[in-house]
Amino acid sequence: MEIRKAVKPIRVRQTCEECKEGEMFFTGTRFPTQDPKFPHQCDECGHEAIFRREYPTIEFEDIEKKIHIDRDVEILNQNGFDFLWIEGELWMWNIPTEEKAQKEMSDKMTGDVLVAGYGLGVVQKYLMDNENVKSVTTIESNPGVIEECRRHYGLIYGNLIIDNFYTVTLDQKFDCIYGDVWIDISTGNAEEYLQFKKRAKDFLKEGGRVLAWGQDFFEYVIANTKKMVEAQTMGLCTIETE
Repeated sequence: MEIRKAVKPIRVRQTCEECKEGEMFFTGTRFPTQDPKFPHQCDECGHEAIFRREYPTIEFEDIEKKIHIDRDVEILNQNGFDFLWIEGELWMWNIPTEEKAQKEMSDKMTGDVLVAGYGLGVVQKYLMDNENVKSVTTIESNPGVIEECRRHYGLIYGNLIIDNFYTVTLDQKFDCIYGDVWIDISTGNAEEYLQFKKRAKDFLKEGGRVLAWGQDFFEYVIANTKKMVEAQTMGLCTIETE
């Protein structure tokens, strides 16, 4: 039985123990230890401290209790690999071929990187280890994904913005923008890929790059669809429909 509740977002912040006035912000670089450690710095006095989670963060409350996990989002482990399910649909997994593909994609990126869609945080993990990358920021529209990843892994990679990629307002520009917001690589998602490319240009620095999961496939589909339409217009071929 599906149950829905209205919730409200709660911003959780950490005040500075040194000056008692400033707010602590995650620096964007985590310590690669088994026990998660996140360095923070005060925006007023510059005091540095380490916490076990990132600040500020977002939690969700209803009237009776805090909502930490959206049960429509679940990470299930099978044979040592994780599978991300959202509302009954499989969105991502970390099998070796996926890890390899995301690692290869992350190696192409430099400077300040913006990622659309968090998933399991695979590409974010590799971006954090890329010496050519200065910062990693992810826009994720589903807070349940973040809470489930935090519950399952104990950490979140990079900076995080909970918002809709297509409507969010950002002041910062980025050297690379990577999109992974479609459920699979298929012709049916080519239109969303085009929408992503168009929106990504709003956040791109001059000379920057737009990359995406399944980009080669989508570009092939789009190019060939355009050729077919042009050929039909010239009377060189016909497109059969049922």
